[in-house]
Amino acid sequence: MHDRDGNDGPGGQIWLNGKLPTSARLLVIDDVAVHRMIICKAAQKVGYATLEAGNVGEAIEIAHSVDLAGVTLDLSLGERAGVEVLRRLAELGRKTPVIIISGADPRGTQAAFDLGVTLGLTMQPPISKPVDLVKLRETLAELELKWRVHLHSFASVA
Repeated sequence: MHDRDGNDGPGGQIWLNGKLPTSARLLVIDDVAVHRMIICKAAQKVGYATLEAGNVGEAIEIAHSVDLAGVTLDLSLGERAGVEVLRRLAELGRKTPVIIISGADPRGTQAAFDLGVTLGLTMQPPISKPVDLVKLRETLAELELKWRVHLHSFASVA
């Protein structure tokens, strides 16, 4: 993919105005505003700029237009299932790490995780609701560090 200036980002991701992003961006997808707020606050504590989506349409619009370091995904998104987001991310060719954060039955969560892997997405171990905030922050911090290492290694080659 290219940004508006036609510049490739790491892994074909979109850069903002042809420039390296200064902070990792995390897309938080959940139809419950309070859940989004809690996840966003945890992510911001470890250095993310956060974007929120309350439905599948918003999530796909953001994923299509913004360079993301990670995505958190609730599987229950009102009338549409979170697995639709997985399919659309795969169609976009994104390798953005995805963390399923769900209160769904563990078998359903595992099935969604397996679908993501089958679709070629970079899936991270799921986190159950209610969210263990320590575990969430640790997972997000690890992903943010990987993003920085990848970004800097790409920038040093360019």
